[in-house]
Amino acid sequence: MSEVTFKSIILEKKRRVFESRKANAFEDALCVDCSKSGHYTKAYFKCKLYVADTANTVGSSSGKKRKQTYEDIAQKRRAKRQKDQVEGDVAICSKCKQRGHRSARSPLCPQGILSKAQVIRANLGDNYKAYTRKLGFDNCVSDTYHTKLQSSVIKACSTVRHLVFRAKLFVNYYVLESHALIGAPKVIFSQNFWYNIIQMVNGKRPTNSVSLLQQLLSSFDQFKRQHRSILYTEKLLPGISQCVTEACTELATSYTNNIVENFENHLLYFLRYKLQDLFMFMPKKIIGEVAKKYCYQEICKGSPTRPNTELLNNEVKSTIQHFCEPWKNMISKPVTQVELSANPGNFIPFLMSLNAELVQEHIDHKPYDVRKLPLPRRFCILPKPLFHWRFVTISVNALSCFVKLRFKDITELAPNGNNSILFGNIVRTDGVSVDFLFYRKHQVGPGPSYQRFDLAFEDFDLSEVKNKYLPISLDPGRTSVFTATVGLQSNRHLRCTTKEYYHMTGSTRFSRKQNKLKKDTGIES
Repeated sequence: MSEVTFKSIILEKKRRVFESRKANAFEDALCVDCSKSGHYTKAYFKCKLYVADTANTVGSSSGKKRKQTYEDIAQKRRAKRQKDQVEGDVAICSKCKQRGHRSARSPLCPQGILSKAQVIRANLGDNYKAYTRKLGFDNCVSDTYHTKLQSSVIKACSTVRHLVFRAKLFVNYYVLESHALIGAPKVIFSQNFWYNIIQMVNGKRPTNSVSLLQQLLSSFDQFKRQHRSILYTEKLLPGISQCVTEACTELATSYTNNIVENFENHLLYFLRYKLQDLFMFMPKKIIGEVAKKYCYQEICKGSPTRPNTELLNNEVKSTIQHFCEPWKNMISKPVTQVELSANPGNFIPFLMSLNAELVQEHIDHKPYDVRKLPLPRRFCILPKPLFHWRFVTISVNALSCFVKLRFKDITELAPNGNNSILFGNIVRTDGVSVDFLFYRKHQVGPGPSYQRFDLAFEDFDLSEVKNKYLPISLDPGRTSVFTATVGLQSNRHLRCTTKEYYHMTGSTRFSRKQNKLKKDTGIES
């Protein structure tokens, strides 16, 4: 029997036993929402009241981003890129010369160019997965270009590190000083904004200063007078501008995700801490349910539900409602992933208020106050400026500038509709190693439930074992390494004694050889 066939038999056996045990576990279950048997709540996907979380659902942003569906990510992307209707009507496409869009990148353009995500989705389907392959720099660069390319890459990494660090430092200062109460403008979360900031840090005039506010320019001049080291006036090598452009895309994405993906976690942590401080003797499990199902939904304009427990009497409910009221008044719209992605800067004042409340807990803390909870952790509203060595993304344009190559694309990995793997057109390096990004079809396997599931003796019957399986019983011993019985017949057994084990490892021969050497040299054993 081949390995593939044997594996499929085991997986099928696991599936049947797993489904059987799950059905028995839910046999007496009664749903508290639809009053049907077979499940407990409407969170189960077979419940008739089950509603899957989407990007428009309050309380659906705490999960990992890589587990979000393609539709959720597409909704967030559309919300982030939405523009005023007036601007769209006035715009004229540079490709087809029609009104309503600006370029061929727009889906409205009849001569439109498919985006990278659309090409991957068309070739690999909706269920695709990104992965990288890391190689040493010496292993993937020809000796002809090694020295020149490595020196250029190291220079690019150093330059991008200095520029990005200073740009993040100033933008964080500007946002926290000027927009702590009114919210940050949407332009901060765009690539063009960061490219202009890096040009200012590099001592140059911004090429697209229309998107920059006059207040920001004045703030930069004032910051520059106080801290002259904010300027990094090194001349950029040819091709580094391509690396800077890719770094600006990463900056815009990281600043957006730092608010969109962490908003729910920050608020839930704050709610759990404050509720535990209000009700010291309430169990943590109840505190977590109240924070997530009621307080978060109440504050974020969702659908609040109170846990069904005797601990929540009328007085406790009134206290919780009074606690949620001021935070609820600070939010005007339902907080969904779409709303967060549309303009993350609108939620900065709310996050600043949460952090200020946590800071006040540190100020009010007394060294010997044992009745208080441990001090809460304050969180970062914006990404921290770090001076670590950066990877740079090498595009074809940057690569040709570094080593004067004369090529435009890699035709072997071009999409043809039959691909199982696509090159992601992204190569990242720090001068020591090189990362290549690829996309492949996601392999649909048995799932993590089966992987963590083990079969037991009672899951098999005698006839099934005789027909499909070969049982092997293993017994470790003292005078023997193991004794094994193969099959159901008692006369078929294998044994490995201790002497046989020592002989197979060669320890007896080695000991005999060592004793002979000692005897020849006159060393007594």
